[in-house]
Amino acid sequence: MKEFFQKIWNSFREFFGMISEVISGTIHKFKEKNDMKKQKKKNSPMKKPLPGKKKTSNVKTTREKQSRGRTVRTVKLRKSNAQIIAGRIFWLSFLVILVILGVFTYKLTNNFVKDRDATDIKSLVGVLDETNSSKLYIPLGSDTGDIAEILIENEIISDDRILGFTLFELYSMLMGNDGGYKSGNHWINDSIDYNNPVGYDMLIYIFSQNPIQNPTARIFFAEGLTYRQTVNRFLENEFLDEERFAEVANNYDFGYEFLDQIPNNNRYNRLEGYLFPDTYIFDKTKPEEEAIDKMLANFETKFKELYKKRLEELGMTMDEIIIIASLVEKEAMIDTERDTIAGVIYNRLESSEGFLNYLQIDATIQYYYLNETGKVKEPLLTEDTLIDSPYNTYKYPGLPPGPICNPGEKSIIAALFPEEHNYYYYVAKGDGSHAFASTLQQHNNNVIKYSGN
Repeated sequence: MKEFFQKIWNSFREFFGMISEVISGTIHKFKEKNDMKKQKKKNSPMKKPLPGKKKTSNVKTTREKQSRGRTVRTVKLRKSNAQIIAGRIFWLSFLVILVILGVFTYKLTNNFVKDRDATDIKSLVGVLDETNSSKLYIPLGSDTGDIAEILIENEIISDDRILGFTLFELYSMLMGNDGGYKSGNHWINDSIDYNNPVGYDMLIYIFSQNPIQNPTARIFFAEGLTYRQTVNRFLENEFLDEERFAEVANNYDFGYEFLDQIPNNNRYNRLEGYLFPDTYIFDKTKPEEEAIDKMLANFETKFKELYKKRLEELGMTMDEIIIIASLVEKEAMIDTERDTIAGVIYNRLESSEGFLNYLQIDATIQYYYLNETGKVKEPLLTEDTLIDSPYNTYKYPGLPPGPICNPGEKSIIAALFPEEHNYYYYVAKGDGSHAFASTLQQHNNNVIKYSGN
């Protein structure tokens, strides 16, 4: 097929060359004849006009008119017979050329289309993958001209043009393939010469197919994972760079109002608590900020307007609620106890008894160890309650500097709508549930009762 098109192309060039020579020759002959006539006239002696006859010229006649006191000279030009004949011959030749060109083009095009239809382009394209091809990205919204420029930039086709259009662009329009191309990544065989009609057909076929599906990672993030554990889930799926992830997470401006409200304190990770737990499908070719943004966008969606109104009722910031929700997430093992545990936290924070303002939650100490050593400590000992860290809720009253995990929606709801009761203490029973108490004496009795479990 390549040889056939080359034959057609050469025929077109020869045909147009012949027409060009005919037109040029005709123009040259008339010019030469006109020049000889002028020269002959120039060299001939002047003739006097005959008596009784006015002097006339075959070039022009003049007459004078009197108009408003001034003389107006009107000049009338007259074409020579040779010029008239030359013009008629030229237009007749042009019409003949158009007819010949139409017939010639029809025959060539008809033969070419028949030959093109008989060619199995799909088989010529073959199987394209990473073993024999490289990816070429076509941006969304690209037209044929844009695709042609991309092909030229990547040295896949030449920059030959006719009337400003690339040959690929013209070929695509003639074949009726404009507007059918799909954006995305496509395989292009590095060993194939695409800079010819067969190659154009192959490119048309390739760009008309669905693009290569980018490698994806489907990752489930459970409620209660910390920032570091979330990063590890990405790394387990061979996805993203840990250092760049940390740089983006702590410094990138994602444009969310709730992130702007996070205080600039000594918390470990800025986005702790806001990487919403869920199942996500990530495009592995996208940068770290897009993966993080997907999780933050999910958080913003889940934190409904109802929850924002509740913040105003409680007189609390979103960050404070997320901190409480993260504590509930780490402490509650049973869904029905989430709002009860949240009520205990509120009771202690609002208590007038200073010692009750110390939340004494073991999970905050474990969060310290996880960030300082990379792992939790089991079991926690009394000496661990003495470590000097703002996350040590045995040593420092009130809430820790930031969330200690990424809470799910159930814990966020519990933090927003805590159960109203008079409990200030709870202890694990050993089966996932807790025993709640209103006084220290009741609590100590519960500790003794369940310490053997």
